[in-house]
Amino acid sequence: MAWGNRRGRRNLRESTSMRSFKIGGLGLIAVAVVALTTFALGSAQSNADPTATAGPIPTYGTARVAPPAVKFFGDSYTGGSEMGGVDDVGWPAIACVELGCTASVESSSGAGYINGEADGRGLNAALDSTRPGSLANVIVLAAGANDYRATPAENALAADAFIARLQGRWPDANLVILGPFWRDDQPSEVLLQLDAHLEARAAAIGANFASPIRLGWLTGENGRFIGSDNVHPDDEGHAFIATQVIPLLDAAGARREP
Repeated sequence: MAWGNRRGRRNLRESTSMRSFKIGGLGLIAVAVVALTTFALGSAQSNADPTATAGPIPTYGTARVAPPAVKFFGDSYTGGSEMGGVDDVGWPAIACVELGCTASVESSSGAGYINGEADGRGLNAALDSTRPGSLANVIVLAAGANDYRATPAENALAADAFIARLQGRWPDANLVILGPFWRDDQPSEVLLQLDAHLEARAAAIGANFASPIRLGWLTGENGRFIGSDNVHPDDEGHAFIATQVIPLLDAAGARREP
């Protein structure tokens, strides 16, 4: 029995030693694996091109430039009438489609530098109703046909005052001024003098100018563009006016950049 106990104890010691050896061996293998991995990573980094830089960060899309904002102040020759030229078929909208700008039309029937002021239909009322802070890169002023009852001096004073208001409201906007529209070859002397005054005023402040009366936009052969009321242009007339106005707007910066 004593010998058997000694043998059992010896086998126990041998078994314990073997387990210790195996565990120690596994530990050495783990250390070797870590060392080899570290060496491989270090070699890869040392072999990398030191001058190499990270590629550009990809971008998705580019910022779009906002279209120029154009405000039109005028009467029914600008805003349209029952004869034609309302909304999308009016010459302001047609011109801005061609140029890629946005059109905001501030007009009413009977509006003028003087006419319509008493009942809230005048140009000053239209300006007062525009949203504060609204953007305008280009301003088109096309009025005066309804002011034929005033004197030349009254018209000149009222026109200058309104132009000054526009400049004060949008000091950085480029201004395009059109003389009064007329529908036949016999405009009144009052309107002719207003037309000449607006041309001189435009030259003084560096604004683009055109005279629909002197250029015959709606008179002579172009009288065919006047509707059945013998006063206002039809849709075809508005389309023609747009072709005349587009170069003026383009020169004033109303064309959207590609």
